[in-house]
Amino acid sequence: MARIKLTTACNRGDPRGVYEALRYDMAKKLEETDSGRDYAAIAKSFIDVQEKLDELGETATKATERHASALAQAQKRHLKVVNG
Repeated sequence: MARIKLTTACNRGDPRGVYEALRYDMAKKLEETDSGRDYAAIAKSFIDVQEKLDELGETATKATERHASALAQAQKRHLKVVNG
């Protein structure tokens, strides 16, 4: 998966992209920091961002499931009409 820059995600109005860019940037900072205090603060924010991404993923999954369910119902109705 290609990484997008935070500014690009913001310009696009892409909430998921914003969180993914933040997660990536924070991960880099976590790897580079020597300060325990900075690490703790960034790690806390990193966890919050990851939880938000997980929520967005669950929302997208639920939307996909609803769409699939609606499609399945439409197919059943179609088959009833076709098969009598």
